[in-house]
Amino acid sequence: MKITRVNKKTCLVLVASTLFTISCASAPKDPSTPNTPVAATESAKKESNNDKKPGANISVSETETETAEYSKKIADVKIEVTSSPAAPVKNAAFKTPFEVKATKSDGTPCANLELTVSYPVSRNGNDITFAEETLTTNTEGKATFLPKAPTTSFNSEIKFFPAGDIKNEDIAKLAAEHTATAKYQVVTNLKTSGGLISVVEYNEKGKASMDVSRTSSKFLMALMRAGFKGIGNAPLESAIVTNDQKKIYESAKALNAPRVNFVIYGTAKFGGEGKISKVDGGYSCTLIGDITCIDLKDGSILYHTVHETTTITKDSWNALETCRETLATEIVSDMQYAM
Repeated sequence: MKITRVNKKTCLVLVASTLFTISCASAPKDPSTPNTPVAATESAKKESNNDKKPGANISVSETETETAEYSKKIADVKIEVTSSPAAPVKNAAFKTPFEVKATKSDGTPCANLELTVSYPVSRNGNDITFAEETLTTNTEGKATFLPKAPTTSFNSEIKFFPAGDIKNEDIAKLAAEHTATAKYQVVTNLKTSGGLISVVEYNEKGKASMDVSRTSSKFLMALMRAGFKGIGNAPLESAIVTNDQKKIYESAKALNAPRVNFVIYGTAKFGGEGKISKVDGGYSCTLIGDITCIDLKDGSILYHTVHETTTITKDSWNALETCRETLATEIVSDMQYAM
Protein backbone atom coordinates (compact mmCIF):
# COMPACT_ATOMS: atom_id res chain seq x y z
CA MET A 1 0.00 0.00 0.00
CA LYS A 2 1.35 3.36 -1.00
CA ILE A 3 1.22 5.98 1.74
CA THR A 4 1.51 9.73 1.17
CA ARG A 5 1.85 12.16 4.05
CA VAL A 6 0.72 15.76 4.08
CA ASN A 7 1.93 18.06 6.85
CA LYS A 8 -0.70 20.61 7.82
CA LYS A 9 1.18 22.02 10.85
CA THR A 10 -2.01 22.75 12.80
CA CYS A 11 -1.70 23.13 16.58
CA LEU A 12 -4.66 22.30 18.77
CA VAL A 13 -4.11 23.33 22.39
CA LEU A 14 -5.71 20.50 24.21
CA VAL A 15 -4.34 18.46 23.78
CA ALA A 16 40.02 6.90 0.74
CA SER A 17 41.25 9.31 0.64
CA THR A 18 42.33 8.02 -2.76
CA LEU A 19 46.10 8.38 -3.00
CA PHE A 20 46.99 8.32 -6.65
CA THR A 21 50.64 8.11 -7.72
CA ILE A 22 51.91 9.53 -10.96
CA SER A 23 54.27 6.86 -12.17
CA CYS A 24 56.10 9.11 -14.57
CA ALA A 25 59.85 9.09 -13.88
CA SER A 26 60.07 12.81 -14.51
CA ALA A 27 57.29 13.76 -12.09
CA PRO A 28 58.60 16.42 -9.70
CA LYS A 29 58.94 15.53 -6.04
CA ASP A 30 57.86 17.52 -3.01
CA PRO A 31 61.11 18.12 -1.11
CA SER A 32 59.32 17.90 2.24
CA THR A 33 58.00 14.46 1.41
CA PRO A 34 60.66 12.35 -0.32
CA ASN A 35 59.45 9.89 -2.95
CA THR A 36 56.03 11.59 -3.09
CA PRO A 37 55.02 13.38 -6.32
CA VAL A 38 53.95 17.00 -5.95
CA ALA A 39 50.57 16.25 -7.53
CA ALA A 40 49.82 13.63 -4.90
CA THR A 41 50.94 15.91 -2.09
CA GLU A 42 48.78 18.77 -3.30
CA SER A 43 45.80 16.44 -3.61
CA ALA A 44 46.27 15.26 -0.04
CA LYS A 45 46.58 18.83 1.20
CA LYS A 46 43.43 19.80 -0.68
CA GLU A 47 41.48 16.93 0.84
CA SER A 48 42.83 17.83 4.29
CA ASN A 49 41.77 21.43 3.83
CA ASN A 50 38.31 20.34 2.69
CA ASP A 51 37.92 18.34 5.87
CA LYS A 52 38.60 21.50 7.86
CA LYS A 53 36.05 23.61 6.02
CA PRO A 54 33.36 25.11 8.26
CA GLY A 55 30.26 22.96 8.39
CA ALA A 56 31.95 19.67 7.53
CA ASN A 57 30.02 16.77 9.16
CA ILE A 58 27.74 19.19 11.01
CA SER A 59 24.60 17.59 9.54
CA VAL A 60 25.59 14.25 11.03
CA SER A 61 26.24 15.81 14.44
CA GLU A 62 22.96 17.71 14.36
CA THR A 63 21.07 14.57 13.43
CA GLU A 64 22.65 12.60 16.25
CA THR A 65 21.92 15.40 18.72
CA GLU A 66 18.33 15.69 17.52
CA THR A 67 17.83 11.94 17.91
CA ALA A 68 19.38 11.92 21.39
CA GLU A 69 17.16 14.80 22.53
CA TYR A 70 14.04 13.13 21.14
CA SER A 71 14.96 9.83 22.78
CA LYS A 72 15.40 11.56 26.14
CA LYS A 73 12.10 13.42 25.78
CA ILE A 74 9.99 10.32 25.12
CA ALA A 75 11.91 7.69 27.13
CA ASP A 76 9.32 7.55 29.91
CA VAL A 77 6.22 8.36 27.84
CA LYS A 78 3.27 6.06 27.23
CA ILE A 79 0.41 7.10 24.92
CA GLU A 80 -2.95 5.39 24.75
CA VAL A 81 -6.20 6.02 22.92
CA THR A 82 -8.85 6.21 25.61
CA SER A 83 -11.90 6.78 23.41
CA SER A 84 -12.78 6.40 19.72
CA PRO A 85 -15.91 7.61 17.88
CA ALA A 86 -18.29 5.36 16.01
CA ALA A 87 -17.71 5.13 12.27
CA PRO A 88 -19.63 7.89 10.45
CA VAL A 89 -21.10 7.64 6.97
CA LYS A 90 -19.04 9.20 4.19
CA ASN A 91 -19.55 13.02 4.07
CA ALA A 92 -21.02 13.03 7.60
CA ALA A 93 -19.16 14.35 10.64
CA PHE A 94 -17.71 12.28 13.46
CA LYS A 95 -20.07 12.69 16.40
CA THR A 96 -17.36 12.55 19.06
CA PRO A 97 -13.58 13.11 19.02
CA PHE A 98 -10.72 10.67 19.42
CA GLU A 99 -9.30 10.99 22.94
CA VAL A 100 -5.72 10.16 23.97
CA LYS A 101 -3.73 10.27 27.18
CA ALA A 102 0.02 10.51 27.74
CA THR A 103 1.52 9.34 31.02
CA LYS A 104 4.87 8.46 32.54
CA SER A 105 5.71 4.98 33.81
CA ASP A 106 4.61 5.94 37.31
CA GLY A 107 1.21 7.05 36.03
CA THR A 108 1.71 10.79 36.30
CA PRO A 109 0.37 12.76 33.33
CA CYS A 110 2.66 14.23 30.66
CA ALA A 111 1.46 17.81 30.47
CA ASN A 112 2.18 20.11 27.52
CA LEU A 113 3.51 17.25 25.41
CA GLU A 114 3.28 17.81 21.67
CA LEU A 115 1.75 14.88 19.83
CA THR A 116 1.46 14.22 16.10
CA VAL A 117 -1.76 12.70 14.84
CA SER A 118 -1.64 10.92 11.47
CA TYR A 119 -4.97 10.09 9.85
CA PRO A 120 -6.40 9.20 6.39
CA VAL A 121 -7.72 12.03 4.22
CA SER A 122 -8.05 10.56 0.74
CA ARG A 123 -7.77 7.30 -1.13
CA ASN A 124 -7.06 6.23 -4.70
CA GLY A 125 -7.97 2.57 -4.86
CA ASN A 126 -5.87 0.96 -2.14
CA ASP A 127 -3.44 3.89 -1.94
CA ILE A 128 -4.19 6.06 1.09
CA THR A 129 -2.97 9.61 1.71
CA PHE A 130 -2.44 10.60 5.35
CA ALA A 131 -2.41 14.07 6.87
CA GLU A 132 -0.61 15.07 10.05
CA GLU A 133 -1.58 17.62 12.67
CA THR A 134 -0.15 18.60 16.04
CA LEU A 135 -1.90 18.35 19.39
CA THR A 136 -0.74 19.44 22.85
CA THR A 137 -1.74 17.59 26.00
CA ASN A 138 -3.37 19.49 28.86
CA THR A 139 -2.38 19.37 32.53
CA GLU A 140 -3.98 15.93 32.81
CA GLY A 141 -1.94 14.61 29.90
CA LYS A 142 -5.04 14.43 27.72
CA ALA A 143 -5.73 15.62 24.17
CA THR A 144 -8.64 15.30 21.77
CA PHE A 145 -8.86 15.23 17.99
CA LEU A 146 -12.02 15.69 15.92
CA PRO A 147 -11.37 15.19 12.19
CA LYS A 148 -13.30 17.13 9.57
CA ALA A 149 -16.21 15.33 7.94
CA PRO A 150 -14.55 12.63 5.79
CA THR A 151 -15.23 12.75 2.06
CA THR A 152 -13.93 9.21 1.50
CA SER A 153 -14.81 5.89 3.08
CA PHE A 154 -11.99 4.16 4.94
CA ASN A 155 -11.08 0.99 6.76
CA SER A 156 -7.76 2.28 8.07
CA GLU A 157 -6.19 3.54 11.30
CA ILE A 158 -5.27 6.73 13.08
CA LYS A 159 -1.93 7.12 14.91
CA PHE A 160 -0.76 9.30 17.79
CA PHE A 161 2.93 9.67 18.65
CA PRO A 162 5.30 12.20 20.28
CA ALA A 163 5.97 15.01 17.81
CA GLY A 164 9.38 14.90 16.13
CA ASP A 165 11.09 14.92 12.76
CA ILE A 166 10.12 11.48 11.49
CA LYS A 167 12.06 12.13 8.27
CA ASN A 168 14.98 11.19 10.51
CA GLU A 169 14.90 7.38 10.36
CA ASP A 170 16.14 6.96 13.93
CA ILE A 171 13.47 9.29 15.25
CA ALA A 172 10.84 7.51 13.16
CA LYS A 173 11.82 4.20 14.78
CA LEU A 174 11.61 5.73 18.26
CA ALA A 175 8.23 7.29 17.47
CA ALA A 176 6.90 3.94 16.29
CA GLU A 177 7.77 2.42 19.67
CA HIS A 178 5.63 5.05 21.41
CA THR A 179 2.69 5.13 18.98
CA ALA A 180 -0.92 4.55 19.94
CA THR A 181 -3.32 3.48 17.20
CA ALA A 182 -7.06 3.13 16.75
CA LYS A 183 -9.37 2.13 13.93
CA TYR A 184 -10.32 4.91 11.54
CA GLN A 185 -13.42 3.71 9.75
CA VAL A 186 -15.86 5.59 7.54
CA VAL A 187 -18.85 3.73 6.09
CA THR A 188 -19.78 4.03 2.43
CA ASN A 189 -22.76 6.21 1.59
CA LEU A 190 -23.85 3.80 -1.15
CA LYS A 191 -25.65 1.29 1.07
CA THR A 192 -29.06 2.51 -0.04
CA SER A 193 -28.21 3.43 -3.63
CA GLY A 194 -28.90 -0.01 -5.11
CA GLY A 195 -26.53 -2.43 -6.82
CA LEU A 196 -25.92 -5.73 -8.56
CA ILE A 197 -23.87 -8.75 -7.50
CA SER A 198 -22.39 -11.57 -9.59
CA VAL A 199 -19.65 -13.91 -8.34
CA VAL A 200 -18.59 -16.85 -10.49
CA GLU A 201 -17.39 -19.89 -8.59
CA TYR A 202 -14.99 -22.54 -9.88
CA ASN A 203 -15.07 -26.21 -8.89
CA GLU A 204 -12.14 -28.37 -7.77
CA LYS A 205 -11.24 -29.04 -11.42
CA GLY A 206 -11.05 -25.32 -12.16
CA LYS A 207 -14.24 -25.18 -14.21
CA ALA A 208 -16.50 -22.15 -13.89
CA SER A 209 -20.17 -22.46 -13.11
CA MET A 210 -22.25 -20.36 -15.51
CA ASP A 211 -25.29 -20.33 -13.25
CA VAL A 212 -26.02 -18.01 -10.34
CA SER A 213 -23.59 -19.41 -7.80
CA ARG A 214 -24.01 -20.28 -4.16
CA THR A 215 -21.10 -17.96 -3.48
CA SER A 216 -22.90 -15.07 -5.17
CA SER A 217 -25.94 -15.73 -3.00
CA LYS A 218 -23.70 -15.76 0.09
CA PHE A 219 -22.40 -12.33 -0.91
CA LEU A 220 -25.94 -11.08 -1.42
CA MET A 221 -26.95 -12.17 2.07
CA ALA A 222 -23.78 -10.71 3.63
CA LEU A 223 -24.48 -7.36 1.93
CA MET A 224 -28.02 -7.32 3.24
CA ARG A 225 -26.84 -8.12 6.77
CA ALA A 226 -24.41 -5.19 6.51
CA GLY A 227 -27.29 -2.85 5.71
CA PHE A 228 -27.18 -2.69 1.91
CA LYS A 229 -30.55 -2.28 0.25
CA GLY A 230 -31.79 -2.73 -3.30
CA ILE A 231 -29.20 -5.41 -4.09
CA GLY A 232 -29.83 -8.28 -6.50
CA ASN A 233 -28.00 -11.04 -8.39
CA ALA A 234 -27.17 -10.32 -12.02
CA PRO A 235 -26.39 -12.69 -14.96
CA LEU A 236 -22.88 -11.45 -15.76
CA GLU A 237 -21.06 -14.80 -15.71
CA SER A 238 -19.97 -14.83 -19.39
CA ALA A 239 -18.28 -11.43 -19.09
CA ILE A 240 -16.68 -12.30 -15.76
CA VAL A 241 -15.01 -15.53 -16.93
CA THR A 242 -13.31 -13.60 -19.76
CA ASN A 243 -12.32 -10.84 -17.30
CA ASP A 244 -13.79 -8.23 -19.66
CA GLN A 245 -14.37 -5.22 -17.41
CA LYS A 246 -15.83 -3.12 -20.23
CA LYS A 247 -18.35 -5.83 -21.07
CA ILE A 248 -19.22 -6.28 -17.39
CA TYR A 249 -19.85 -2.55 -17.09
CA GLU A 250 -21.92 -2.35 -20.28
CA SER A 251 -23.91 -5.49 -19.45
CA ALA A 252 -24.74 -4.22 -15.98
CA LYS A 253 -25.83 -0.85 -17.40
CA ALA A 254 -27.99 -2.60 -20.00
CA LEU A 255 -30.02 -4.37 -17.33
CA ASN A 256 -31.73 -1.04 -16.62
CA ALA A 257 -32.52 -2.10 -13.09
CA PRO A 258 -34.09 0.79 -11.15
CA ARG A 259 -31.92 2.61 -8.62
CA VAL A 260 -28.81 0.62 -9.49
CA ASN A 261 -25.59 2.58 -9.01
CA PHE A 262 -22.86 -0.05 -8.68
CA VAL A 263 -22.02 -3.65 -9.57
CA ILE A 264 -20.00 -6.06 -7.44
CA TYR A 265 -18.47 -8.91 -9.40
CA GLY A 266 -15.63 -11.43 -9.33
CA THR A 267 -14.61 -15.02 -8.85
CA ALA A 268 -14.28 -17.56 -6.05
CA LYS A 269 -11.71 -20.30 -6.63
CA PHE A 270 -10.22 -23.08 -4.55
CA GLY A 271 -6.89 -22.27 -2.93
CA GLY A 272 -4.48 -24.36 -0.90
CA GLU A 273 -4.59 -27.95 -2.17
CA GLY A 274 -7.39 -27.02 -4.56
CA LYS A 275 -9.92 -29.22 -2.84
CA ILE A 276 -11.55 -30.00 0.49
CA SER A 277 -8.95 -31.84 2.56
CA LYS A 278 -9.06 -34.07 5.63
CA VAL A 279 -7.03 -32.49 8.42
CA ASP A 280 -6.69 -32.81 12.17
CA GLY A 281 -9.96 -31.64 13.63
CA GLY A 282 -12.09 -32.10 10.54
CA TYR A 283 -12.16 -30.91 6.95
CA SER A 284 -10.31 -27.89 5.57
CA CYS A 285 -11.48 -25.70 2.72
CA THR A 286 -9.67 -22.68 1.23
CA LEU A 287 -11.27 -20.21 -1.15
CA ILE A 288 -9.77 -17.16 -2.85
CA GLY A 289 -12.13 -14.35 -3.74
CA ASP A 290 -11.13 -11.81 -6.40
CA ILE A 291 -13.80 -9.14 -6.02
CA THR A 292 -14.29 -5.73 -7.69
CA CYS A 293 -16.93 -3.04 -7.34
CA ILE A 294 -17.57 -0.64 -10.25
CA ASP A 295 -19.45 2.65 -10.13
CA LEU A 296 -22.11 2.38 -12.84
CA LYS A 297 -22.22 6.16 -13.26
CA ASP A 298 -18.75 6.43 -14.76
CA GLY A 299 -17.14 2.98 -14.73
CA SER A 300 -14.60 3.86 -12.05
CA ILE A 301 -13.39 1.16 -9.66
CA LEU A 302 -14.72 1.72 -6.17
CA TYR A 303 -13.17 -1.34 -4.57
CA HIS A 304 -10.95 -4.31 -5.37
CA THR A 305 -9.51 -7.09 -3.26
CA VAL A 306 -8.01 -10.55 -3.55
CA HIS A 307 -8.85 -12.26 -0.29
CA GLU A 308 -8.13 -15.81 0.87
CA THR A 309 -9.91 -17.58 3.69
CA THR A 310 -9.62 -21.06 5.18
CA THR A 311 -12.20 -22.77 7.35
CA ILE A 312 -12.19 -26.12 9.17
CA THR A 313 -15.44 -27.93 9.82
CA LYS A 314 -16.19 -31.12 11.68
CA ASP A 315 -18.05 -32.65 8.74
CA SER A 316 -17.18 -32.69 5.04
CA TRP A 317 -20.70 -31.99 3.76
CA ASN A 318 -20.72 -28.39 5.01
CA ALA A 319 -17.04 -27.52 4.51
CA LEU A 320 -17.51 -25.68 1.21
CA GLU A 321 -20.69 -23.93 2.28
CA THR A 322 -19.07 -22.67 5.48
CA CYS A 323 -16.06 -21.39 3.57
CA ARG A 324 -18.27 -19.60 1.04
CA GLU A 325 -20.14 -17.82 3.79
CA THR A 326 -16.97 -16.86 5.66
CA LEU A 327 -15.36 -15.51 2.49
CA ALA A 328 -18.38 -13.38 1.66
CA THR A 329 -18.74 -12.07 5.21
CA GLU A 330 -15.07 -11.09 5.50
CA ILE A 331 -14.97 -9.28 2.15
CA VAL A 332 -18.23 -7.41 2.69
CA SER A 333 -17.07 -6.38 6.15
CA ASP A 334 -14.07 -4.68 4.54
CA MET A 335 -15.90 -3.44 1.45
CA GLN A 336 -18.45 -1.39 3.34
CA TYR A 337 -15.63 0.85 4.57
CA ALA A 338 -13.92 1.16 1.19
CA MET A 339 -16.53 1.87 -1.48
